[in-house]
Amino acid sequence: MSARFGSDCFQRLLMQSLTLLVLFAMVSATSAQSDPPSRVGRVSDAAGSVFLAPDETDNSWEPVGINYPVTSGDSVWVAKDGRVEVDFGAGQIRLSDEANVHFSRLDDRQFAAYLASGQAILRLRALESGESAKFDTANAQIDILRPGNYRIESTPDGLYTRLVVRDGEAQLRAGDRTMMVLSGQTAVVDGNGSTASLAVRDGYGTDGFDSWSADRDRRWDLGSLSSRYVSSYVPGVNDLDEYGSWESTSTYGAVWYPRAVAVDWVPYRDGRWTFVRPWGWTWVDSAPWGWAPFHYGRWVRTGYRWGWCPGTFVSRPIYAPALVAWYGGPPGTRGR
Repeated sequence: MSARFGSDCFQRLLMQSLTLLVLFAMVSATSAQSDPPSRVGRVSDAAGSVFLAPDETDNSWEPVGINYPVTSGDSVWVAKDGRVEVDFGAGQIRLSDEANVHFSRLDDRQFAAYLASGQAILRLRALESGESAKFDTANAQIDILRPGNYRIESTPDGLYTRLVVRDGEAQLRAGDRTMMVLSGQTAVVDGNGSTASLAVRDGYGTDGFDSWSADRDRRWDLGSLSSRYVSSYVPGVNDLDEYGSWESTSTYGAVWYPRAVAVDWVPYRDGRWTFVRPWGWTWVDSAPWGWAPFHYGRWVRTGYRWGWCPGTFVSRPIYAPALVAWYGGPPGTRGR
């Protein structure tokens, strides 16, 4: 744990981590018996200090930044006055100001998160038949019933939850009671168990967190030329238009070329290898566009420059920790 957290932050994080131990154990047991998921989240925007703890080391928080992968069992914590966005293809989850979220399930068909404290916004863009999305707190369970925009807040003591449905529909449960929360409504759970009070009203307020989230949404709402060649289920597809351009080639079909790179630039130069369970050694690129081209498709050399070839359009592509073949030594030495 970094000393900069301070003793108060450390104690708070430790207590929050302990409340999640049962969830960690359940996810670990499930992961050990199944193949790695084909879908993964990606840190797509961040400001301030952002930390991640995998389920195997629930109190060992490490700083992370753009392009770091997030998967089932991970917890993400954002420091005071910070913010982070995790893009998982079918949507984005955004955290602000000391939010602490555990991703209990993030795979091909399920999104399930536990908000230990703080505030989060879930922008769910797709929810197909057979898929599920849930967001729990210490005193409430929230089933997301259709795509939309949802804001969830929870206090560290676990006695207060607030759900704002800007657009969409959710079912909220507290104790043995259930209520529907519709577009344009705000629901509050105060207390725990059978003594908790539940209330729902029309309307909601806005603040700077909502404004930042709306700005991020506009990146997706404007559409993307790249979505003609790459599925919207691929995190980072919207970055490709901003940082590169597409060309058609006779050999590889559509190829994307990054802009503003050095003349002698080659893939897998600017970034680092890190060990991420359950995949193993995973490439984390430093470029803001460096997610999709390093985990889907293939890099190809055309003439004097490198380009990224996504290949045949696949609606649900499979994530890979890195698409590079190694020779002559271990990862990080020589590649082709």
